This record gives sequence, C-alpha cells and structure tokens, in this order.
Amino acid sequence: MLYSVRIQTYTTQNIKSGFSHTGIVPYNLQKVLSQLQIAVREATPASIRPSTSSSSTWSPKTPYNARTLEKQAKSVKRSLNMGDLDSNSPSCPAFNQLIKGSLVVMHQAAILARENHNLREANDILQKRRTRRTKALQADGILTVAEGRELAQELPEEAQPPPPPNGSAPLQPAQRALPRA
Repeated sequence: MLYSVRIQTYTTQNIKSGFSHTGIVPYNLQKVLSQLQIAVREATPASIRPSTSSSSTWSPKTPYNARTLEKQAKSVKRSLNMGDLDSNSPSCPAFNQLIKGSLVVMHQAAILARENHNLREANDILQKRRTRRTKALQADGILTVAEGRELAQELPEEAQPPPPPNGSAPLQPAQRALPRA
C-alpha cells in the first residue's frame, strides 16, 4: 500500500512543479526572495546592552583550583539563569553534584601533590645519606678523638645531629621512675 501511494506521489511532473513553484528551477531570484520570511531587527544601542565586564560574563576556562571552580560555577549558573540552589529543575541538583565532585577531586589532587612533594624531599635526603662519603677505619681499627672530630666537621649540615635544645647544655640520659610496689 505504501509503495503504491509513493509511486503516485513522486511523479516527475510533481517534482518539477515543486522546484518551479519555489523558483529554484528555472532559477528566478525574485520568486525565491519573495518566499522568504525576513524580519528586520534594529540594533540595540550600546547603552542598553548588558555590561560585558569580566565579572558578569562567563569565560570558558578550565578551573585549576577550588576558588576558580566556584567562580566558574557561579558564572555558569548565572548564564543559565539557575539562580538559587533550591531550584525545582532536575538539572540544578545534577550541576551542584558535578561541582561538589570536582571540588573533592581538586582537594584530593592538592593533598596528593603535597604528599608527593614531601616524599620526594625525603627521598632526596636518603639518597644524599647513601651516597655520602664514608671513611673506613685504619687497618688496626683505632680512631682517635681528634680524627673523629675532624670527620664530624666534614659532614654536610643536614647529616649532623641537631644542637641541644637548651643551648650549650649537654643531653642527659633519661632516668627511669622507681618501680611501684
């Protein structure tokens, strides 16, 4: 049934009359232009246009921290006219969830970056300790006090023990409490 209707509708004469009625074949510019629905709009004066300051327009840039993410989110909400957070639209809570998830990921990335930095510093200190020059004891195994002091002065600053907390007072061993009965 559909095939028979199609054959009756799409005839050569019907197709040619459709093109000629619109003015496409044979080409008739006046006929084509008269069929168009053109509405002329006047330009809006510059004083009425909304401001184009950087704070009110949204510039699509990738946020690199939580502060820029919040600014971008506010700009997007303003441009989409989302307004308040308690909108009835289902897209508003979904958008808020995306923002929240992005903030969580950004905070985790910042924590991981700091931990990575600390681990790299600790690894550098360990590498310096391992590659530090060691001096073997003499064949007879005796090290004099003077030689020990010279070796201690040659050590780099980070390898030397920290100075005593009370200035020049030497460290005293901890004393144990008396046993209880």
